[in-house]
Amino acid sequence: MDPKAAKRLLQEGDPLRDAEPVATRLLGIDEAERVRAALGDAGIACQLRLIKPGEVAGHTDPVLRSSYSPLRPSWNVFVAAADLARARAAAEDRLRTDLDGRDDTSDVAAGVARPEPVAVCALAWDEAWAAVERLGHAGIKAAVSSPAGDGPLAEQTVAVLVLPDDVEAARRWLGLPGAGG
Repeated sequence: MDPKAAKRLLQEGDPLRDAEPVATRLLGIDEAERVRAALGDAGIACQLRLIKPGEVAGHTDPVLRSSYSPLRPSWNVFVAAADLARARAAAEDRLRTDLDGRDDTSDVAAGVARPEPVAVCALAWDEAWAAVERLGHAGIKAAVSSPAGDGPLAEQTVAVLVLPDDVEAARRWLGLPGAGG
């Protein structure tokens, strides 16, 4: 069921009427069913919905916003906004899978603050992913920022992100100027 049809079926005041998607990526039906079962076991009200290509509102991820999905049809599980952090943590813990692209979902659900990643450098798309891989081999958690412009990804410049405590080590590992000793 697509989000608009689901909203029409829910009564005013129903917490699932303006529900939020649990996963920040599109899900295949088998994975969505496992998420729904995990949330049901945790006592969290949820609803499985069909996501039509291009209908993922509120997300800046180019894959979610595009009409392309590697899994057709694609699905997501929706919960009341107040239950979102708890639902992600419960589903990720039970299924041992990443639903929101964060390694700190349990901390978010518990209200534990985590530092925001900072940019170490800006590189071309492929070079940035190579840097992330090198940092990962060195034991430094890193990510690539979302592309800021339009056009082919291979032509985009993106930031390589690390946690604030890892900036110096990442700069040193990548051989960037300004890295200490």
